[in-house]
Amino acid sequence: MLAALGFATIAVLLLVTMTKRASVLVALILLPVLGALIGGFADDPGECI
Repeated sequence: MLAALGFATIAVLLLVTMTKRASVLVALILLPVLGALIGGFADDPGECI
């Protein structure tokens, strides 16, 4: 499940940057954080970042 979430995060990152909906810097910061929150790491995201 965690690997699928990682691949989905990468796919969304590519989609967002290729369609120019967000800059690369914003996408590289926000999408992994959102992936960590969706994955259930909301109690301590500091270890993931």
